[in-house]
Amino acid sequence: LRSAIPLNPVSPPTTMALLAMLTLEPTGFHHTGAVDAGMATGSFVAMASPQHLPRVRDFAGAGLVAGLWSLALDPFFLHFGGKRGFASFCGFATYVARARALVPKKVEQEK
Repeated sequence: LRSAIPLNPVSPPTTMALLAMLTLEPTGFHHTGAVDAGMATGSFVAMASPQHLPRVRDFAGAGLVAGLWSLALDPFFLHFGGKRGFASFCGFATYVARARALVPKKVEQEK
C-alpha cells in the first residue's frame, strides 16, 4: 500500500475490476452479476484514503462491511443507480467509526 511514487487511488482498483468483469462476462457464468457487484463494491472501497485505512487488514474489514451493507440494501434499492458506491461509503464510514470507537482517546497530560 505504500510507495515512494505517488499513486492514483482510483485507477488501479477500477482497472482491475473492469478487466475482471470483461474476462468473466463472456464465460456465461451463472452468478456473473453477483460477482460483478462484489467487484464494483470492492473497487469503490479500494479508493478510500490510506490515512483512514492504513493497513491491508483495514481495507479488507471495510470491504467486508461494505459487502454486508450491499446485501442489506439490495432488497430496498432495486434498479437504483449508485447503490454500490453508496454501500461502499456506508461500509467505509461504519468501519472507520467502529475503529475510532474501539480505540481509547488519548488524554493530553496537563503540565
